[in-house]
Amino acid sequence: TQSTWDYKYQKRIKKMYAFLLLLLFLGTFTQGAVKITLHPRPKSLGASGMILRNRNLVEYFGRMQIGLPAQSFDVIFDTSLDWTWLPNNYCQDCHYCPKYYPYQSNTYKDLNKKIVFKYSTGELEGYIKGDLSLDGVTIDKRTIPNQHFLGVVDEAQLFNEYRSSGFVGMSKKNDPDNPSFMMNLRKLNLIESNVFAIKLSSVANDEGSEISFGEYNQDVIGSNAIIWEKSQTNDRWMVNIQSVSYTHLRAHETEADLVCRLLLDKK
Repeated sequence: TQSTWDYKYQKRIKKMYAFLLLLLFLGTFTQGAVKITLHPRPKSLGASGMILRNRNLVEYFGRMQIGLPAQSFDVIFDTSLDWTWLPNNYCQDCHYCPKYYPYQSNTYKDLNKKIVFKYSTGELEGYIKGDLSLDGVTIDKRTIPNQHFLGVVDEAQLFNEYRSSGFVGMSKKNDPDNPSFMMNLRKLNLIESNVFAIKLSSVANDEGSEISFGEYNQDVIGSNAIIWEKSQTNDRWMVNIQSVSYTHLRAHETEADLVCRLLLDKK
């Protein structure tokens, strides 16, 4: 059970990032932090971004279709995850979410490979077991004909803790044997730039959040400049930080000769 302090801390952090526009690139990064102003084509909400809903400011999820005929799922776009996961209809422990029925899809392909993951997120630890598979995936009117994903057949707590139907990995890891959704969008020229952007709402259980692929919403940014920060690893959206503050209080500050790294993790 999460303590009262943890809950309040999490809520403060969520509010702090309420209107954060997270810009993450899959290409070459410039050295150091560079502040520049871009002039993209103005886009309005809904035109440049797919609407996301949230549950208690903890989960932010959008709609994904998979297979033919299409099966629809509400999925979390997780910036720290490499894989796309969906609960398979054989998963007996996935009680609270819709399940993917592979053999109801005319385009499903079983790659005959079993995958096991161990994970740890906050106080939640467990494992995921599933079948590596291929099927057509559509998100925000963009379709990947053969998207790698994991059809989960056994798991511990994850899909029961979160009320979404699955996860779409948005990390920048470039694995040719398991290309991410973003990698495939770029490979198939379905996006103009190697970028995605996320806006998070501060209102619980509303539809004021959005995710954009290949662009960002200028209406959200307004006249503010964008600060580009170099990612410090090849597979995670991790940046260097010197201090952390919330509600005008400085919670942590590194010594002058030390550098801390912050993982930009959106679930």
